[in-house]
Amino acid sequence: MIGGFPITIYSLQVIYYLVCLFVLLFALSLLFSTLHVFVRDVGQIVSIVIQIGFWFTPIGWVFKNTIQGPVSVLFEMNPFFYIVEGYRDAFVYKVWFWEHPILTAYFWIFVAVVFLVAIKSFNRLHSHFADLI
Repeated sequence: MIGGFPITIYSLQVIYYLVCLFVLLFALSLLFSTLHVFVRDVGQIVSIVIQIGFWFTPIGWVFKNTIQGPVSVLFEMNPFFYIVEGYRDAFVYKVWFWEHPILTAYFWIFVAVVFLVAIKSFNRLHSHFADLI
């Protein structure tokens, strides 16, 4: 509001994007914490991926009209892109999340795959946790 962007009906999408963020982070946390028990270097790999992923997510810069062509697909494949651009769409551009059906479908398919892999790996490996910790 201080920056000149009043709260509107589009701002209600914040709840949706918070749920998206929570589900994505839960799935990634479950997967990487399961792997970390068996491969101790996963912690360092995750730190590097987070550092690189930060620069491939339009947090400090605006994506629209900045990057064009096939390179933009690489940025859009980052699941955090959907969330960051969603917040920007809700507060600045006044766009509903269902107006980007391909990005929405990709995000939820990505989250579902990561979640299924995480659940399957956790269920398969959790009996060995006590031996390795």
